[in-house]
Amino acid sequence: MMSLATFPRLAFRQLFGDLWMRRHWLTRTSSNATDYLSDYWNSADHPIRQAVIEIVATELKRGGSLLEYGSHVGINIHMLKDREPYRESAMFAVEPNREAVDFMAANLPEIEILQAEDTKFVASDFPGRPIDVSLINCTFCAMSQKRTERVLDKLCRISNSIVIGDNLDNIHGPKSEYKVDPVHYRHPFKTMLQNRGFDVVAVTPSPEPRPHLNGFMVARKQRQ
Repeated sequence: MMSLATFPRLAFRQLFGDLWMRRHWLTRTSSNATDYLSDYWNSADHPIRQAVIEIVATELKRGGSLLEYGSHVGINIHMLKDREPYRESAMFAVEPNREAVDFMAANLPEIEILQAEDTKFVASDFPGRPIDVSLINCTFCAMSQKRTERVLDKLCRISNSIVIGDNLDNIHGPKSEYKVDPVHYRHPFKTMLQNRGFDVVAVTPSPEPRPHLNGFMVARKQRQ
C-alpha cells in the first residue's frame, strides 16, 4: 500500500513530468548541432514508421480523408501522399510546435494545418468536416488522461476510424497510469473508445517496442 509520505512525492513528480513533456514539445527547436526536423522528415525507412503507414493505408479508402493529431513535421502524411490512391485525399494536421508547423507548411503546402494543443483544437471548428481516419502516433503517451479524453471526445465525433500508436499495456484498464522512468502515460484506450461509441478491431505489436510506443490499435465507429 502507498504510504502517505509517498503520495505527495508521486503527485509532484507527475505534475513536474506533465509540465516537462508539454514544454519539451512546445519549445523544442533545431540547432546547428541537431536538426531534429530533418531527422524526422528523413525517417521514412524506420520500421515503426513503415508499420504505422501500412496500418493507416489499409484503413484509409481511396480518396478518403485523414487527420493526424500530433503530426510534427508531417512525415506520415507525406508518405501517404506519395502513394497513388491517396494523392488527392484531403489531409489535415494538428501540431503545437511552431517550428514543426513552419517546416510542414513549407514541405506540404497542399494540406491544412492547425497549430494547436488540445484546448485550442477542441474549441475550434478545424477541420470543418467529417474525417474518415484520424491518426495519433506516439502523442497521447505525453498527455494526461484529462487532455487525452478531451481530444478523443472530438475525434470520435468527427471520425469513422481511429488509429493509435502508443503504449498499449493498459488498454483494458479503468484509468490512466503515469510512469516515471521514462516519463509517459499509459491510457485505457479500449475503455475510452468504447465509452465514445467505438470498437477496437485490431491491435498490432510494434516491430521495435519502446516504452512510449509498443503497439498500434485500430478502432471503428459502432454501427447504429
